[in-house]
Amino acid sequence: MLIIVPIISFACIKVYSQDNLRAVTLDEVVNILSLKSSAAQIEKLNYQNEILQFENYKKSFLPSISLNINPVNPNRSLRLLQKPFDGSYSYIEDYSNNSSIGISVRQKVGITGGEFNVGSNINYLNEFSQKRNSFSTTPFSIGYSQQLWGGGKLHRLEKEIEYARNNIAIKQYCTKISQIQ
Repeated sequence: MLIIVPIISFACIKVYSQDNLRAVTLDEVVNILSLKSSAAQIEKLNYQNEILQFENYKKSFLPSISLNINPVNPNRSLRLLQKPFDGSYSYIEDYSNNSSIGISVRQKVGITGGEFNVGSNINYLNEFSQKRNSFSTTPFSIGYSQQLWGGGKLHRLEKEIEYARNNIAIKQYCTKISQIQ
């Protein structure tokens, strides 16, 4: 009985495997094996790396949102203060905690090479030594920053370089894969 089970299973495998047979040419075998070779895999990884760098360049022009949270910023120090009525100096202990939260949205401007930003911020100051609490806020801030000279020209040059690097990477990949084949 133990000999019959392997013979029957081998026969079933042989019958099912014969259904998928087809003729393969020598060119197909060479192409498939050459694309699976280690040299082709290395070239593929190098190409994918170049493509990812180009995608990161293009995504750098998408808006970015950042959230800044500083929940605990303690300060314990001595400050030298001058008394207003007699002009003498004395050290006063400053023991406080400053907390803040803010959000900002930044967008690169391709034509000029600058950056546009919009933000908001809330600060909370708890002075333990004087038992005072205070809030301050910047409900809305808007700004634009750019290099003084050459920002637009620098952007155009970077764009040309990135697109040229992408085209070179595509051509090199195709050339090296054809050489491997």
